[in-house]
Amino acid sequence: MARDRAYDGCISLLVDDHRIERLAAWFRGSARPPYDPWDLAREHGIRVVTRKLTPTFLGATLPSGTVVINADLPGVRQRTVLAHEFGHIVVRQGRAPWVNQRSEEHFADRFGEELLVPLALLPADDLNVQAVSDRLAVEEVLLMTRLVRAGRAPGVVVHQTGVVICRSCGTRAGNPSCSCANYRCAVGSDGSSSA
Repeated sequence: MARDRAYDGCISLLVDDHRIERLAAWFRGSARPPYDPWDLAREHGIRVVTRKLTPTFLGATLPSGTVVINADLPGVRQRTVLAHEFGHIVVRQGRAPWVNQRSEEHFADRFGEELLVPLALLPADDLNVQAVSDRLAVEEVLLMTRLVRAGRAPGVVVHQTGVVICRSCGTRAGNPSCSCANYRCAVGSDGSSSA
């Protein structure tokens, strides 16, 4: 039952896209694309440090408000992780009172996506994912997640790297009864197929 409630939190975030869009626009301020999360951190007085961490530890927001990013991540991945961590900061500042502890990770994902890839920046048709992700200085997976969540790509996509992207769950395993669970079982973390 707890899993169902956590999943309900994910669904409610989809309904609250307009709130996330407004928060991300406020956070970006007058910045112009491609949005640089390092510059945004400075503008908002957020201390960011990079440290060598274990490969599976991407980043975290400490209770002090300092963001720690894994120094071994490629630059474009560091940008994604930093934008995600800003989502946690927005919640801790009380700017997203509808977000609860169960849904905070999903909110931080959505906030980071919207912060770096607002839908208004994406061409309406003939989208070249590699070219647009290069232009916006974001990972292809982040751009694809944005497209899937916006309904501009199928509801579940398996990226060439093996990452499963779902309209409801994003890149995280959400509800085990979601249709993306079948894809997550069929595709290994290295992109290999178990079939």
